Amino acid sequence: MMDLIKNLHDKPEGQSMSDGTELQAHKLILATASPYFEALFYGRFANNNNEPMQKIKLKDVEADVFRIIIQTIYLSGRLDNEVKRQDDKFLAIMEAADMYLLPKLFDIMAQEVTKYSEAGVWENILPHLDRISQLPLFAKVYKDIRKWIIHYLPADLYQNGTLWEKLCPRVQADVTEDLENIAWEKDAECHRIYIHLLRLFAVKGVPFTEPIAKINSKLTPLVRSFKNKRTFIKAMEKFIKLEDTQQKKVDHTEIHLEVKTLLKNKSWKELCQTAFGDIVNLLEHVNDNSNEVRFRFKWKPVLPSEPRTAPYWDPLQIFTVKESWKLFSNLFEFAHKYSLPRLIDHCELLLMGCLYNSEVNDLSYVIWASGKKIFENIHKLGMFKVLSGLPQHIKSPDWLKLTESEITFFRGNYHHFKEAEDRVWPAIEAWCKGTSNDASEAKNKYNRIRLHN
Repeated sequence: MMDLIKNLHDKPEGQSMSDGTELQAHKLILATASPYFEALFYGRFANNNNEPMQKIKLKDVEADVFRIIIQTIYLSGRLDNEVKRQDDKFLAIMEAADMYLLPKLFDIMAQEVTKYSEAGVWENILPHLDRISQLPLFAKVYKDIRKWIIHYLPADLYQNGTLWEKLCPRVQADVTEDLENIAWEKDAECHRIYIHLLRLFAVKGVPFTEPIAKINSKLTPLVRSFKNKRTFIKAMEKFIKLEDTQQKKVDHTEIHLEVKTLLKNKSWKELCQTAFGDIVNLLEHVNDNSNEVRFRFKWKPVLPSEPRTAPYWDPLQIFTVKESWKLFSNLFEFAHKYSLPRLIDHCELLLMGCLYNSEVNDLSYVIWASGKKIFENIHKLGMFKVLSGLPQHIKSPDWLKLTESEITFFRGNYHHFKEAEDRVWPAIEAWCKGTSNDASEAKNKYNRIRLHN
């Protein structure tokens, strides 16, 4: 408790604080700044005696916090730089600002809390989150804090940090709910990633229908945003930019006509389900008379202008591809642990994208994902990638780390790739020799794999 000394003649007077010191203030200045003080000093129930000084008892505010309130009033709402460094007092100042009806100060402090959250400075915020999460007063700032927790979560998991463990159960539950509500499939940046993945699958000819169908379904909201078949087909003329990579003259008009014909022959429902996948496959398999790919394309999406619906996770700006791979695998495991299917799908696709970067070793990727149920689809895609890249992997020490079931997978799927038949059997033979004690054991392994049904 502290005592505010009211001066009826509006002269600076002493104020007895809870820490034993005194604070002087003008009642007119305080009343001008706050309806609370106006009612206190000039309202119907104000004690308008003629004493030069009068103490008025105030409750529920610490002395140092109230000093900041008075100081801010005298600075016309501006916040002293020293106060900005006292992040341990921000929330208490917000509560006091609300109590004394100082909305401008409340908003300023809310902005400061958000700035500290944005900078990842959690030390003096996290201990108060349980209380913040329960008070309607902090609803907006609590939402901002959760947004920045989500922003920092992948990197924190990658660095084996403790941000998540420091959150109380109530806040953890709110953050996981936020994560599950993120509409990845409606975010323009995610659209770019998904379209890029479709192209990677088409270029390599990977026969993996499950992720392709999943990507197409995630691009359905983008197709539907054009409202109808006619506007979507018209928009494709702006979406596609063709590049001639072999210095040959490409008839862009003819190719655009092929795309237009392809789309016109499909119903609106079919376009919503597979449009981008169909376009990518068409563009990646247009050949000239010499049966060589005559061009490559770039997407120049003129996407509907919408605010971001997903957090800004762009690890490649600060991490290498290998580090991004680990970052998203940790996030992928986190999503499984807390049963977040939307995040699971998104991370799985991002991990698949990492596989197609030249910095990632295909065999290392397969070995890392081997035997882990949650990485089953990622492991399978990696196996297709290794198979399509034979025989370059045979000389790697990692080739001999593959399991017999993985080698058997190559035996059962080589027919998906041109020229694979001439490469797969020497590769299998090399694995059998390298993992056997003698020629007899190697021969038995080879025959077992060859005759496997």
